[in-house]
Order: sequence, then structure tokens, then C-alpha cells
Amino acid sequence: MRDRILAVYDSLRPSERRLADYVARHGASVIRLSMPELARLAGVSQPTIARFCAALGYDGFREFKLQFAQTVGAGTPFVHQDVNPQDRPADIAGKVFDRTIATLMSVRNALSADQIEHGIALLAGARRIEFYGCGNSGIVALDIQHKFFRLGMPTVAYSDPHVFSMSAAL
Repeated sequence: MRDRILAVYDSLRPSERRLADYVARHGASVIRLSMPELARLAGVSQPTIARFCAALGYDGFREFKLQFAQTVGAGTPFVHQDVNPQDRPADIAGKVFDRTIATLMSVRNALSADQIEHGIALLAGARRIEFYGCGNSGIVALDIQHKFFRLGMPTVAYSDPHVFSMSAAL
């Protein structure tokens, strides 16, 4: 849901942006509001709410609330909060965890079972699987190479960009 709003945010009218900002600030409490209540609290008109829902691809306010409730019910943090210098360590940890969980849930919701099965089939049928990583990512590439190798899959990991080019050209 958050990703949908961010994707269209720049194309929204100012009143629709005000509504998007209100939804981001008040999160789950929006679910309990009627359209007239939300309009009053956000300082927008009911037609603005209808246009906002349509801009997000929903048939109306009811569908928007249902999808929003499912997002909240799935435990996906709706609002990403930036880390600020005055944040306490516990607040920083919470923000980092919330953002990580939201990103993982977003990826999970975007993938279909068919896509996952297709990816597995491609990996299982590959003659060789190559992992590339520069700097710290080189260590990550080596780690995943070891994991795939333990599964009996033919893998290599490269951390030198020159070798990347030569290997990819083969």
C-alpha cells in the first residue's frame, strides 16, 4: 500500500497529497473512519478521497480501506520513518527493523508462486551459477556461493570487476 501511494504521490493533486500525508501519519486509525470523518480530519473533500482511491487503482473508499486493513493486519509497517540524530538507540533499531520487514513483505507480496517456481527451475537447470560482488558485496557473493555449493550446485563467486566482464562474456 505504501509503495502504491509513493508511486503516484508526485502525480497527485495538492489536496490528494494532503490526504496521502494524513494516511501516512495516522496509519491504522484511518481504517475506522467513515469517508465524511476522514474528509473532515484530513481537511479535504469527499470527492478528493474518491479521486485518491481511484489514483491508487481502487474502485472506491471501501476497497481502499479493505486493502489498507490487510496491509496493517499483515503486520507490515505502513510508514517509513527516517532515522534522526536525536533518536534513541532503541528507536533507531525499531525504525531499521520496520523498514526491513516492510521491504521483505513488499517483495513477498510482489512475487507469485509461478515466478518462484520458474526461478528455481532455471537455477536447477543451469550449467553453472555465477555470483558477483564488489567490496563488501564480494563477501556476500562468496557466502551464497558456499550455500549453493553445499546443495551440490555448480557455482562460482567473483569479486574482481575485470573477472566479472570476462566471465559474463563467456
